[in-house]
Amino acid sequence: MVYQRLGLGDFEQVRPALEAYFADTADYQTNRYQLAPELRTEIARRWGAYVEKHGYYPGKPASP
Repeated sequence: MVYQRLGLGDFEQVRPALEAYFADTADYQTNRYQLAPELRTEIARRWGAYVEKHGYYPGKPASP
């Protein structure tokens, strides 16, 4: 187990807190923003080369 490998102690002591945290955040969704077409065009004009160079694509979520 990763927890043991890292030498973090007894996992069973933190298990309830982790389970509670994950239960509380299970339905979390990232925010989504709608940009006005004019703003989207201006961003593309200013940052388009950077976006393309680093593989970001408008409308697609960034990879973790």
